[in-house]
Amino acid sequence: MKFVTIGTSNALSSIKQGLLSQAQLHDIPREVSNPNLISMIDLHHINTCEAVILFGTWGSKHPDRVYDPNKIQRQAWLETMNMFIVNYCNSINKKLIVLETGTLSRARTIYDTNKNFKSLRPRYYRMGLNHWTYGHGTFCKGNDYNRLHNLVQPYSDMKEQVFNHTWKNNKDGYILILPGLENDPTSSMPVDEFVNKAIVDIKKITNRKICIKPHPLSSIDFTKLGVELLDKQPIENIIKDVYCGINDNSTSIFELITLGIPCITSNHSFGTSLKNTNISNIENLYYANKNEILEWYRMLSYTEFTLEEFASSKILDYIKELING
Repeated sequence: MKFVTIGTSNALSSIKQGLLSQAQLHDIPREVSNPNLISMIDLHHINTCEAVILFGTWGSKHPDRVYDPNKIQRQAWLETMNMFIVNYCNSINKKLIVLETGTLSRARTIYDTNKNFKSLRPRYYRMGLNHWTYGHGTFCKGNDYNRLHNLVQPYSDMKEQVFNHTWKNNKDGYILILPGLENDPTSSMPVDEFVNKAIVDIKKITNRKICIKPHPLSSIDFTKLGVELLDKQPIENIIKDVYCGINDNSTSIFELITLGIPCITSNHSFGTSLKNTNISNIENLYYANKNEILEWYRMLSYTEFTLEEFASSKILDYIKELING
């Protein structure tokens, strides 16, 4: 088999190590300082490989991710390059293996004193076919709970909640909207539009208090919306008063469900299979049973891999599963 790798992330470096002895690799280093990304030789290898492997997202229309050759911004450069590669691969029906930051492993920050998920070890990265979101991408299925056990083993409280899940929401509590970051293409609609629409739709159904916990890096001003902002407190400190979360496609879904808080999501969220995707049902939430939640966690455990797993020979089996269906 032959693969083309594009980029210079930790995950890509590890996956190249894992594939090196059992597949042909053509690497296209992606450096912001280099304006000449693709050669004819590179195109030949893309055209003749089983799949292209790249890191990151694409599709953002935010000004921060619009490329300007006179003002090199890493995110804008990556956005433009990824979009070019994705469009080209789609035009020739070439499969993409997409690497991105982790999924369920992010919930470990609830149980760890280090609140930066990027600093937790082992470090996990997600891997999907053709996209990084649940609704647009395809992920490995797996057939056991070993990976899930390994992920939660260092955290006894997390292990208990994962394997014996309990809903802990306050039935008389408030509704918490958790918007994503405005320049992130994961959202199904612009973040400010999503928040405004959610508030309008919620008020049609219920008179519960509404609060917003903005993304910590967001620059959107939510102060004029007439709802309370909770932007300074860790989510686990305020959760005792929350009835449910409203989440478009943000990775906060993993923290919310692990904390026992049901969450209404978009149809492209990893939380979709938990059957709360319509705000009109906000006073009639679906509470998945323990077996349904455990199966959800098991599914999530096969959407992400450690750097050590990427660097092992076994990673080819997972890649084959994705590209061969």
